[in-house]
Amino acid sequence: MTEDRKQKIFLGESVVRLPGPAGGGEWVERDGERFYRITNYHSMPPFFMSVVSGYDHWSFISSTGGLTCGRRDPANALFPYCTDDKVHDACETTGPRTALLVARGGRTLLWQPFQPGPFVYDLERNLYKNVPGNKLVFEEVNHDLGLAFSYAWTTGNRFGFIRKSQLVNIGAGEAHVELLDGLRNLLPYGIDRAAQAELSTLVDAYKQAEAVTGVRAGIYTLSSILTDRAEPSEALKATVVWSTGLEQTRVLLSEDQAQAFCAGQEVHSEAFSKGKRGAFFVQSAVTLPSQSNHCWYLLADVEQGPSQTADLLHAIRQGVTTGDIEEDVAAGTARLERLTGSADGFQMSADDLVTGRHFSNTLFNIMRGGVFPYGYEFPRADFLDFVGERNQPLRETVKRALAKLEGPLTLCSALELADGSRDEAFTRLVYEYLPLTFSRRHGDPSRPWNHFSIHLKNGDGSEYLYYEGNWRDIFQNWEALAVSFPGYIESLIAKFVNASTP
Repeated sequence: MTEDRKQKIFLGESVVRLPGPAGGGEWVERDGERFYRITNYHSMPPFFMSVVSGYDHWSFISSTGGLTCGRRDPANALFPYCTDDKVHDACETTGPRTALLVARGGRTLLWQPFQPGPFVYDLERNLYKNVPGNKLVFEEVNHDLGLAFSYAWTTGNRFGFIRKSQLVNIGAGEAHVELLDGLRNLLPYGIDRAAQAELSTLVDAYKQAEAVTGVRAGIYTLSSILTDRAEPSEALKATVVWSTGLEQTRVLLSEDQAQAFCAGQEVHSEAFSKGKRGAFFVQSAVTLPSQSNHCWYLLADVEQGPSQTADLLHAIRQGVTTGDIEEDVAAGTARLERLTGSADGFQMSADDLVTGRHFSNTLFNIMRGGVFPYGYEFPRADFLDFVGERNQPLRETVKRALAKLEGPLTLCSALELADGSRDEAFTRLVYEYLPLTFSRRHGDPSRPWNHFSIHLKNGDGSEYLYYEGNWRDIFQNWEALAVSFPGYIESLIAKFVNASTP
């Protein structure tokens, strides 16, 4: 760099500052849980992460803050599903946005955490991820203002996608903060992957959002399902977003007033929005004594039918507590650990990184090939359905045999029944039956050629036992799974041989 380029550059009256160097990673304790922290991650090239779930949530997040997520498959997305390069760029248009007006020293200062720059504050940015991989925290510390803002992405089966925000006063004096915080480019139900990619302008024209009177919530729908047929096609499901933890809150359903807020102008609640991208913002104010903090939540879920939406709004009116939300998160973490632990995902090592790496390796292996949620036990109804799908005449024979069985139906007892029947087809189907769950294809925004789908429940709410994927990949995952479930080795071999062709 030439000498004259070392001069100070100003933005208005403020000196433009370069971000500090990336400080590497380390294990830390945060909120009573172990996290791995990367300091000043924004000094690194953008990188891609997944936030996992014990249920059917999927989340892919860029270190820039851009993200895509949803439930089951890309057709049920909360934010548009696109390739990873576009997710990196989406930080300017999609997902979280926060603006803070901070009263300090007789002046009001605008701070927009996680903006890409240029930087006029002395900032520190940290990224945290817990060992199970279902919590990701973005943190920005503003040393000039004496404030730290962070938000965490996680999930729960009851409340869907959960974003917990926290503002901490690390300065010496009291801080009064006006805030605008929310989510942009929300998708309503009914937009498949092709429409997201190719018909986004048309989709925007069909979008509508409605604020719910009496609660801090928004309902996002299509005015009708996209179709060129001369027939009614109502959109009867919705995306629902709501907030808790802030008092005297205004709700905004678009970004239309965001710039006005940043300029210090008053904003007004919005009751209805249509023909534009959906957003959900809350506007409020907090006063923080020195060394204190304030937390609030934004929660969102997709594919909510009329009864589900009514039940959720009733629960909100009755009062959903912080404990209810954290309990939902904890239940999801416990399920994730239980599934991974059943495949020997826990180990102890002198190297914490090795321990964490083993857990994630096991987790991603079962996410690909599935895991046996009932061990060696066969759910009777599911096994009978499996037999009926593959050999209908044999179903009644198997049903009669099961009726005589005392005790649980297991792999061993099923093989004994088959041997006693001297029916080779019965024996073959016992070996063919693999009661796996949690399986999905190797699909994500960096592998757009694979369409993933996460099916975990039947229509009656029972466990959906299923696996999917191309045989080359899935047998590689089963090879590792067989170490944890050696009793299924012959079954896996039988499935491999029966799926092979000369």
